[in-house]
Amino acid sequence: MNKKSILTAVLSFVLLVALVAPSCSPAAPSNLPQLYAPMNLRVEDARLLWDPAKNAASYQVEFRDEIFSTTECEYPLPEIIDYGSYLVRVKAVAVAGYLDSPWVKTTYTVQAPTEGLQFTMLKDGSGYTVSRAGLSPEVSGELVIPDYYNGLPVVGVEDVNPQTSPVAFPNFKGITSIKLSKFLQYVGDYAFAGFCIKSVTLPQGLREIGVGSFSQTRYLTQINFPSSVKLIQDYAFEGSSIYSAVLPEGLISLGSAFQSCYFLDTVVIPSTVTQIPAKTFWQCYHLKYVTLSSSVTYMGDEAFGFGSGAGYFGEREVTFVEHVIYFTYSGTYTQWFDIEIPENWRNGREDGCDITCSDAKIRISYAGTHVIPNEGGPGFYV
Repeated sequence: MNKKSILTAVLSFVLLVALVAPSCSPAAPSNLPQLYAPMNLRVEDARLLWDPAKNAASYQVEFRDEIFSTTECEYPLPEIIDYGSYLVRVKAVAVAGYLDSPWVKTTYTVQAPTEGLQFTMLKDGSGYTVSRAGLSPEVSGELVIPDYYNGLPVVGVEDVNPQTSPVAFPNFKGITSIKLSKFLQYVGDYAFAGFCIKSVTLPQGLREIGVGSFSQTRYLTQINFPSSVKLIQDYAFEGSSIYSAVLPEGLISLGSAFQSCYFLDTVVIPSTVTQIPAKTFWQCYHLKYVTLSSSVTYMGDEAFGFGSGAGYFGEREVTFVEHVIYFTYSGTYTQWFDIEIPENWRNGREDGCDITCSDAKIRISYAGTHVIPNEGGPGFYV
């Protein structure tokens, strides 16, 4: 073999060693413990959340084929995005001495508005209102009013004209629940009147509940009142089946909103309400517990009137038996007597009322009005 052949063979061997050497380098230890995948992965209000993983230095989030890193146990997801469902994955990145966790996944869904809803841009271009005008009577399931429409927040539900649109029960029989925009500031007059909904959550930020907006919702048994609500107008929940109405501190104006709520049992009226209009709780046959503040200065005619003792639930007539209403009043008994109250404020409630004041108990019955001071004694009639 000549020198040139030997040199060529040596160079070929050196090159082969150079190519093979990296693959022969020591592998990462395969016996290191692997982290558990992050638990309780969920999406809440466009935030991806999970529980901390032990021995995690950080986390990686994969969304729409991009990977993001964070040291927190949450990650903000984009709200202004095409409607649809998106796969989201998370894994824990390990500290030294451990292997990264497996990926864990969930789905992020941006709901499209229910077909038939009509949107109108505000004059200042800052957002949209929504109308049910184009809804088909055949719509079923959840009525979705999205947070955003065309990239702008949905802030109001428009009024419905009861002269031209159906507002009586049963209305939109297939709609069982409503998802409202989290930016909603008001619900217009008769917006959801007569709907067969069983549930709805009013968003924080809502300020006004319009005339008859949820009237005749006879399958609706629960409702929340966010602290942001300032105005509840007449007939807002008339004829609904709610069991309790805990009205928020900060409510300024309460209309005759709860007439014929046959199954209403408990009412809490905040200190910011000073007047209870006529027939506000008229024909609330099951009403038993009422909390009032000393700030109340006026009650209207039949504000807590019993009515006839019978009513219609759907097409079925229901008869109710009268019972005592128990009031808890934050003021003194003299303050109670200073309230401007007409004689018929509890019209039809012959069983009377018990009023627990800060310094006495007042018992109103067919025998008269009996005051029993807290310090004891036989009390007196007024």
